[in-house]
Amino acid sequence: LIALKNSYGGFGTAELPAPQAAAVAAMANGISNPLAFGIGIAVGIVLFLLNLPSATLGLGVYLPTPTTVTMAFGAIVVMILKKIFKGPKTETEAALISSGFLGGEGIIGVIIAILTLARGL
Repeated sequence: LIALKNSYGGFGTAELPAPQAAAVAAMANGISNPLAFGIGIAVGIVLFLLNLPSATLGLGVYLPTPTTVTMAFGAIVVMILKKIFKGPKTETEAALISSGFLGGEGIIGVIIAILTLARGL
């Protein structure tokens, strides 16, 4: 964490946006727009009653566009794989591959931060 902070100038910057931390901080500060909050609850209830994935919409609202586009691309890949290879095995394998990509991204990010920090020393 120190390497990331020193390499990118802190968390919440353009280089290291930390959207989840920003969302948690916003929740800790209270509801900033009660009307939008109420509309969000209503939309979530409707999606739940229609048996549609409301969590995906919620993530798409607060995550930055590049992350949302990446998630959409992953969902499209899973849909294609489901059509090609029918059965529950595909979804399990897709989840494992996705987890590997996320873990690999995190590891590479830390390695880049350490290398950037070492280059600055």
